[in-house]
This record gives sequence, structure tokens and C-alpha cells, in this order.
Amino acid sequence: MPETSASKVPRLDAARWWRGSIIFLTLGVCFFIVARAATDPDLLGHIRFGQEILEEGEIPRVDQYSFTSGGQDWINHEWMAEVSFALIYNAFGNFGLHMLRLLVAMTIIVALYRHSMKSGLEPLRAGILLVLISLLLVNGTVTVRPQLFTFVFLLLLLLILSAVERGHRRLVWVIPLIMMAWINFHGGVLAGLVLVAAWMAGHWLAWLLPDDNVARRDSIGLPLTATAVLALCPIAMLINPYGWELLDFLFETATVSRPDITEWMPTPMRSRRGRIYLLLTVGSLLALHWTKSKRHPPLLLVFATIAVLPLLAVRHIPLFGIGVGVLLPVHFASVAYGRAGAEGSVSSGSGVLRPAMIAVTILTGFMLITAALPDLRCVKIDGIRSITFPVRAVEWIRRSEVEGKLATFFDWGEYAIWHLEPSVRVSMDGRRETVYTDSIYDEYLRFRNGLTGWEDHIDKRGAEMALVSVETPMFSLMQLKPGWDLMYQDSLSAIFAPTGSPHAARLAGTPIPTDYPQHGIGYCMP
Repeated sequence: MPETSASKVPRLDAARWWRGSIIFLTLGVCFFIVARAATDPDLLGHIRFGQEILEEGEIPRVDQYSFTSGGQDWINHEWMAEVSFALIYNAFGNFGLHMLRLLVAMTIIVALYRHSMKSGLEPLRAGILLVLISLLLVNGTVTVRPQLFTFVFLLLLLLILSAVERGHRRLVWVIPLIMMAWINFHGGVLAGLVLVAAWMAGHWLAWLLPDDNVARRDSIGLPLTATAVLALCPIAMLINPYGWELLDFLFETATVSRPDITEWMPTPMRSRRGRIYLLLTVGSLLALHWTKSKRHPPLLLVFATIAVLPLLAVRHIPLFGIGVGVLLPVHFASVAYGRAGAEGSVSSGSGVLRPAMIAVTILTGFMLITAALPDLRCVKIDGIRSITFPVRAVEWIRRSEVEGKLATFFDWGEYAIWHLEPSVRVSMDGRRETVYTDSIYDEYLRFRNGLTGWEDHIDKRGAEMALVSVETPMFSLMQLKPGWDLMYQDSLSAIFAPTGSPHAARLAGTPIPTDYPQHGIGYCMP
């Protein structure tokens, strides 16, 4: 019987469209989560320091932006990241940095999603996992920081370790090259080194365990290779502008307590990220217990190490998310399909319902992407996700063309450097131990918190102006300090100068720029 025209019309491949719609929706949700950016206190400093390297053709070894650093050697352990930021900012401005941040976040998400599906998870379950990981990743990718490069290098490292355990042994020699590049971008390379050490220890542990199928002599190859790789990593890391001095600096600063910086505190388990961390940790442990897939001791030890990191510091939460996304999907898939049935089953809807579900899923993805588009214009000053800045106060100092030493706060230091250098030098900024001695930083903490000896930061260092937050004890103490006058005050900050000084006269003779916002919330940086 001849085919009719109706029989020639191709049928809708519902399973394929359903998979595609779920993938599109998942990426739309993740895009919505990571699209909005927030300002980082050190962003403008990173750009300026990178610009200086490009302008001078060399990495500065002595600080010229602070009057309290005393000419101390400056070990800029993020120099390559800062050069990258400067190149992008010079070419594309604020928008370019925003796109770099978004590109890094979405590249990691897409890579983890693809890896999860190749590991056996169908798009819906993989999508749920990726949304949870995105909620952890956003804690590190919401701002433009050198840590962005750590996330990329960590992803590469874990993917390589996973591939090596699957039999791609030659890839192991790429690891020292990753460490060589990583150390020039960010100090998070130490986390990578710890994970390589855990991986090596896992191989020796596996070698020590009895295995009737493999002779002990034949199985020692991998532990020896892993040991050689770990030995090569520090040697490769010496290829940096500072040599061994940088490694020594990173090891020293990694052990410094930072109780005054929130992101260096342990992850609070009652927070959203803490609850997601607990959910993924418990789910991972259950999956590892029930899985029918092979458990590789080296990867188990790597996962155990990366799972502990958020208990040490909040800033490690994204590292944990990436670790789950690389190391656990194969075990999640084994448990899910060993209990739930065949992989990739399509929704039970049929007839008109199935196309309707696909249409709704795609439409929802489009709506989420569209809703996120207004956040793509620039990196804005955000009073909820990050700190605010003394925009009007700093602009007033800039317009006055005053020169001198400005006592200011850690979080505002690099904002002031960007707008006021070279005329004004600051007392403190986010570079902390890379520029300032421990005694200077302790002195600054007394100043910030209004503790005994707070005046040392003003008097001993010869400060000629002070920019303080009105919400700190320092504001009240400066008002009571003899010989200093309140020159300016708004809802966020205040400026003080010595009574009768040229600095006070110059500031007093400059109109306050009321055309500038006090804190800049909603405005694009800088």
C-alpha cells in the first residue's frame, strides 16, 4: 500500500526533546543564579596593580601606595590574574570583567553538567545536582577576584585525576604544568597541592591493601608515579617571578589565623550554603556506601580532603562544589539507576501533555535567562551581596587635589588607591600580609576597633587625614580626639583632618560633590 502524505510527516522525538528541554532549563536556572555580580573590595586594586605591571614592564617589588608599609618587599602572588584583569578592563571596561566572571562560572557549570551526564546521570538528575552546585559556586564567582582562576585550575586538576583513575595514565604528567601556571594566578594552588598529596597517599594506601588479583610487585607502578608527580609539583611551582620566596610566603600565610575576615571563618551550617554542603555531603557518603561502581581509594581520599575544607573556611565552599561535581556523579548514577530503573526515561505524560511539558520547560528557561539580562550590564555596587564604598567622600578628596597620608579601612583601601593615587597614600588595604607587617596590621585592628593604642595608627604614622565609617567606634573617638576636626559626614563615612592644617583648608575650600551618591549602591564600578 503506497504511503500517504500524512505518513511521511516525521514524528516528534519526545525523548530527545525532553532531554534537550531539561538541559536548557538547567542551564537557564544556573545562569540566573550566577548572572548577578557584586563588587569586591579589592577589585579596583587588582586592576590598578595589573595596569602598573603592563605600564612598567616589570612586577614592582616595593609598595608605593601605602605610607605604613615602610618600603617592605611586596610579594604579589596574584600578579598574572591582575595582568589579566587589567588587559580585559583596558579593552572592554567594567563589562569585560563582568563577562569574564560569568564565562568562568558558566564554563565550570557546563563542564560539570556534561561530565555528570557522561558519568551516567540523565539530564534531570544531573540538573538537580548542578543547581545545588551552582548555589555553592556563586559564593566564589559573584565577584571578580583572582580566585576565579583557582576554580578553573581545580576543575582541570580533578578531571585529570579522575581520567587517570579510569586508565588515561599519560595525563598525569600534565599536573605539574597546571601547578606551574596556577601559582602565578592565585595562592589557591596550595589547595591543589594538598589534593595531589591526598591522591598520592590514596595510591599508597591502595597498594598496602591486600589484592589477590594483582601482585604487589606489579601494582607499585602507580604509587611511584604519583609520588614522582607530587615531587615535580613544587619544582614546577618555582617557575614564578619570586622563586622559592613565593612558595615560602604562601605556606606561611596559609597558616595565619584571620578571625577578622568572614570568608576565612568556618562555614556556618545554618546558612543556605551550609545546609547545601550538609545535603551534598550526606548524599555523597550514602552514594559511596551503596554504589556498585568501583571506588578508587585515591579519589576517595581526594574527596575526603576537599569535603573538610569548608569546615575550615567559607571561601572553600566552591571548591567542595566542584569536587562533588567531578568525583561523585558516577556513584550517584549507580545508586539512582540501580534502584530507580532504566536511565533516561521520559515523563509519563503522553499525547498533548508531553509536548506541553516540553514547551513549559523551554519557556521557563527563556524566562529565567531574560530575567537575568538586566544584571549583565556591569559589576554594580551591591549593599546586600558585598560592601558599599564611600563614593562621595572619596570624590570630595579627589576634587580637592589634596596630597598626603590617609588613614582608612581595610575594605576601602584599594577603592581609595584607585581614585586618589599617586597624590594620596593609604594606611591599609586588602593586600594585608603581602605588603604589611604583622605589627602594622595589629596596629590597624586597634585603630579600627577603637582599642587601647588606637591613636598609634594616626599619630605614630603621621596621618594627615582619616576616612572612617560612621558605624564604628572610631567615628566617635575621632570626634573626641584633640586637634582634629570633622570635615565631612554622610550616612556611611566621615572625613577628619588636623585643625588648621593645609589639608583641612583645602578640603574646606572644595564644594561637596552632591552629584555623587554617598555609597554608590546600584552604580557601576568604579
